Amino acid sequence: MQPSAGLPTLGNLSRLAAVGERLRRGCPLRLAVLGGSSTAGHALQRWSPALFHALLAPRINATFPHPAHQHTNAGTPGTGPVYMEKCLRYELPAGDGGEVNLDLALVEYTQNNQYFADKVSLERLVRRLLALPSAPAVVLISFPVWDGLLCSDGAGGAGDGAPCRGDGIEETLVAPLASRYALPHVSLASLLRAHMHATGVRTPSASTHVDGVRSRLRSVNVSAGWWQCHQH
Repeated sequence: MQPSAGLPTLGNLSRLAAVGERLRRGCPLRLAVLGGSSTAGHALQRWSPALFHALLAPRINATFPHPAHQHTNAGTPGTGPVYMEKCLRYELPAGDGGEVNLDLALVEYTQNNQYFADKVSLERLVRRLLALPSAPAVVLISFPVWDGLLCSDGAGGAGDGAPCRGDGIEETLVAPLASRYALPHVSLASLLRAHMHATGVRTPSASTHVDGVRSRLRSVNVSAGWWQCHQH
């Protein structure tokens, strides 16, 4: 698989460049991850070192070591952005003045985002993060909704999935939001779909339709590789 296939939008990298400069100066990184069960841990514990963001944090520390790096898992199972928008200041670390203090925010709400209120809240949440005094870099993360990966080969044979219509939450909400605000967008769904199409696979196989734990783990190759690429 080519990691670049999982990067639908690079966006404006100025805030990420500022994060990189902060790390090069020897400052600690304040990283927070917002999302639902995929972020919280799904079948894993929320403090598991196998979560995608828990795998990313050590890679950052290996390149820019600092004892005061902060990594906050603000994933809440079964919730969407409506909850996080209301409870942001309670879920994330605050500075001395009580303001949320972040350098890098990863936002994962491809799932638990089916209602109109969720869609409106996601954009408001993104705007609120971008407006924080600490001016954090905001990166949108998309995990696959598995039936959205099923694509028909047109033959109508047994096992054919639905056509790839591009009308899922990622295509209709997350990707346009990334484009509108020039935000980097890391998509495991795009990575897997590109691989399936390139190899002629039209339904998930043993290598692509993996269980919930393994599917989350594979995302680190996209997110961590993308981070390392754009820090040089």
